[in-house]
Amino acid sequence: MNRLLPVYRVIFNTEDKRTAFIYTELGALANLSNHYKTNVQSFFRTFHTWNWLDQWEHARVFLMLLLLLSLLAMALTGTAMVFLMKNRKLPRKQKLHRLISYGVWLPLLMFSISGIYHLLQYAYGDNHRGLRLGESISVASEHFGNNTEWLNLYQNVQLNAISLVEGTEGELLYRLSIPQGRSGVSVERPERFDGKPIEKPALYFNALTGEESTLTDRDMSIYHAEKQFGFNKNQILNTQLITRFGPSYDFRNKRLPVWRIDYDTDLGDKLFIDPATGIVVDRLTNNNRYEGYSFSFLHKWNFLTPLIGRKPRDVIIVTLLSLAILSTIFGFIMLAGPHKRR
Repeated sequence: MNRLLPVYRVIFNTEDKRTAFIYTELGALANLSNHYKTNVQSFFRTFHTWNWLDQWEHARVFLMLLLLLSLLAMALTGTAMVFLMKNRKLPRKQKLHRLISYGVWLPLLMFSISGIYHLLQYAYGDNHRGLRLGESISVASEHFGNNTEWLNLYQNVQLNAISLVEGTEGELLYRLSIPQGRSGVSVERPERFDGKPIEKPALYFNALTGEESTLTDRDMSIYHAEKQFGFNKNQILNTQLITRFGPSYDFRNKRLPVWRIDYDTDLGDKLFIDPATGIVVDRLTNNNRYEGYSFSFLHKWNFLTPLIGRKPRDVIIVTLLSLAILSTIFGFIMLAGPHKRR
């Protein structure tokens, strides 16, 4: 799921049909794909999320839940047999099947439990997540003046962008995004996951008077949250600048940096605000937060990422899943083979 829309698709004349999706509002590369990635995503949607049953949502959830419960039951009963039954002489195939089971029973439990939670939460739970656009602003001529002397200060400064936003008193402000680091040097995907900032604290100038405003991105984010949801400053528990993706703020949101504002509400609201546009990028409540932690740590094993990195984590997951498939094959072979009677 990509939360930067609409985008322009640009297909290059290469052997793999390299395709770029450009989000013009932020000048951002929303996605970069090719034939291989497209085929992998199609395979994932067909066999993992079952999007071909989207028109029959209840049937999709029922069938996927049935398979997940079968996997959970198999993991639980297999665990009981491995640990509760006394050791005895086993045929070679059964012995190998048991040895593999020692390594995969816990991962299968983690995958199945988190998968069931994820499926039911997104299908039937109260889901407040998703992007929420801000209200329209007025660009009437009385909001603009002729004082542009402040522009002289930034004639030779390379900027990420200049955006027009509404201030806390209804005035129009120019927001200057000053890049962090050298101009023209791209920020790679791993660096964004590691939290490398792409801009310095933004500057605001009054569109009418040309004077620099004392407002900050934090002030503007709080203002947009109050305007869209009716929260007040007395409900704020914490504010934090988010410069990396994690369990609470997923990479699908694409936008960085954003401000996270925690509120004291019955739902435990956490809002993620993009100060450059005033957009509420995501809203996280307690139900979604618990499911997100479950999916991140039990399903995607993100608890390993800070310890060993993303690629070694992926290797471990692929290895364990391969062992689980191998165990399944041995199980079918033993099930289909002849049974000796005592």
